[in-house]
Amino acid sequence: MSRFSIVPILRGHWRGLTNDVADGTTTPDWKVRITLLSVAGAVLICSYILGWQIASPSATLSAMALLSAGLLGVFTQLSSLRIRLTDRPDE
Repeated sequence: MSRFSIVPILRGHWRGLTNDVADGTTTPDWKVRITLLSVAGAVLICSYILGWQIASPSATLSAMALLSAGLLGVFTQLSSLRIRLTDRPDE
């Protein structure tokens, strides 16, 4: 089950939140990391305190499926456009 683990994705995302320094090294961007965690934590706490619930899970699931299909379609279009632009002969 380790190949289905989400931990490497989260670890890579966390390591990606860095700043490039002039001497070629990278330093952690703590301002962005703290902001990311505090916003997510604030939403979690507010949803628990206020008792937020999903009104109709089936409609939300359908909307998310349509949004993800649109995202995949746009990704496909952009990647094919990028390939066409890089394959163009230089004039």
